[in-house]
Amino acid sequence: MQEFLQQNDASAVYLTGEGFHGGWMKETAAFLCRGRRVFQGENLFSKGAAYSALLHVDKPSEIPDSIFLARDALRSNIGIEVLLREQKGYHVLLDAGVKWYNAEVEEDFILENGKEFSLLQTPVTGGEPRQLTVHLNGLPDRPDRTTRLRVVVNMPAVNRLRVQISDLGFGDIFPSGGGSWQEVFEV
Repeated sequence: MQEFLQQNDASAVYLTGEGFHGGWMKETAAFLCRGRRVFQGENLFSKGAAYSALLHVDKPSEIPDSIFLARDALRSNIGIEVLLREQKGYHVLLDAGVKWYNAEVEEDFILENGKEFSLLQTPVTGGEPRQLTVHLNGLPDRPDRTTRLRVVVNMPAVNRLRVQISDLGFGDIFPSGGGSWQEVFEV
């Protein structure tokens, strides 16, 4: 085992089954714990699968601050800073931990002003938040808060975020200009 781990990088080791009980492997355990996490237990995989299933149904109160980051999971929260009743806030569109192939949301927003739409990417593994901005070139000039946008956010691959925006206008007062924009970001 020492040879294998010296030749291959491993950040975690899982010891499952009854064979690892008792104190017979103290020397091996000391080696395993150097520079990596070691987990030992009877049902590590089945417990992990159960927690994952619970998160897909609803985030239970027993694990409120847990995020399971598999290789195919989004590692950032994707949201937007919003103004609600004259108070600044943050609205999450995609939660970290969601599988990239399940990550999709469609919502309508009223653009406060300007001709750009910005999302905020907040990594949960550390690092600074980053603005993801789509420039709405060709959007008709309208007074503030009179442009409604339909925003679709999804992931075509594990590390790519696609933002599609359509101009819906503002009812009969300001009809849609028919514009649509798309941007793909590395996340």
